[in-house]
Amino acid sequence: MIFVSRRTAITAGSFGLAAAAVALVASPAFTAELEVKMLNKGAKGEMVFEPDVVCIAPGDTVNFIVVDRGNNHVAVSIRDMIPEGAEPFKGEPDIT
Repeated sequence: MIFVSRRTAITAGSFGLAAAAVALVASPAFTAELEVKMLNKGAKGEMVFEPDVVCIAPGDTVNFIVVDRGNNHVAVSIRDMIPEGAEPFKGEPDIT
């Protein structure tokens, strides 16, 4: 049988909690990478994004994927519709 003092157990427990907290904050496992397809024709009509709505959190990445050749969708942020402090963006059309 091994005996551990209360001080040793508390110190070891505190170190374990601190290490877990650092791992949670530094871990990219809590960020998401989402893909939105840009389609000439989709389930909801013509010139659509699928999915048409995504929920994202700070740190998430959204990639807009051109699916159909000649598609000229451009993703653009809309003033007053992006989170406070977020950088406005405007994509470039893929004309390949």
